[in-house]
Amino acid sequence: MVADFCSDEKARIMAKKTDLNSLFSSEKLIAWCIIPYDSRYRNATERAFMLKRLGLTKLAWDWRGEHLPFARHEFEVMKESGIDVVGIWIWIDQNSLDSLSADMVQLIDEILRAGMSSRLWIGFDEDIFSESKDSEKIRLVCEILDRIHVKIKGSPVGMALYNHGGWLGHPETMVSIVKACGIESLGIVYNLHHAHDQIHNLKNNLELMLPYLVSLSMNGMELNGPKILDIGLGSWDEQILNIIAESGFGGDIGILGHTHGEDVELVLDRNLKGIQKLLSQWSG
Repeated sequence: MVADFCSDEKARIMAKKTDLNSLFSSEKLIAWCIIPYDSRYRNATERAFMLKRLGLTKLAWDWRGEHLPFARHEFEVMKESGIDVVGIWIWIDQNSLDSLSADMVQLIDEILRAGMSSRLWIGFDEDIFSESKDSEKIRLVCEILDRIHVKIKGSPVGMALYNHGGWLGHPETMVSIVKACGIESLGIVYNLHHAHDQIHNLKNNLELMLPYLVSLSMNGMELNGPKILDIGLGSWDEQILNIIAESGFGGDIGILGHTHGEDVELVLDRNLKGIQKLLSQWSG
């Protein structure tokens, strides 16, 4: 159980309330993990209307094979609706070890044709890593990232490592990879729902990743609780807000629609209300 903040510590955060409100303003929030998990199976137009109803203007596109044929239409609809597709999910598994998969090539081509300035959020399946040395794993990751970089070079499209557990999910590993690869556009997207085992060291981890951290995905955090929890329902959430504020992070904040069998609008709305609840606790 997390200890309550002392009055002096809370007073310091109270002084940062304006900064917190700015960091968690609607234009900084990214709807994430909403497409495959929506029980309403919304199309692109319906999804854009939903995001606008919630006051959200940013989307990270999490897709599955059945969504790929509609990628170009989705990107066009979001642009026309004033929704910025800031992130696009890329998953690296055994099928992408020697060359980029056909689906990945098709998706990147669609992104380039649309003239987008999105950032590819690149996650890695742990099964691709053998029991080799860290240096050899880093070399493998850099080789794969370089293939992607060759495809997008000269465009405004960027890349970010996405923590999804395992060896590559550790902040030290991701920072080492960014430094080793030497790709200027490569950043880090850090997801708290994939970092329950790292919660005790969040302050140091944010400090380590800060030069490369482009997005931080929030989640209600209960150390021995469910992996996915609404923001504001975790016993760690108030302290996490404090750590984020003190870290100096100024990038985007992801909020999750990552539940099964629910209308994703309701899930996003609960998380938005959870953020407001946390912020209001410092003004009480």
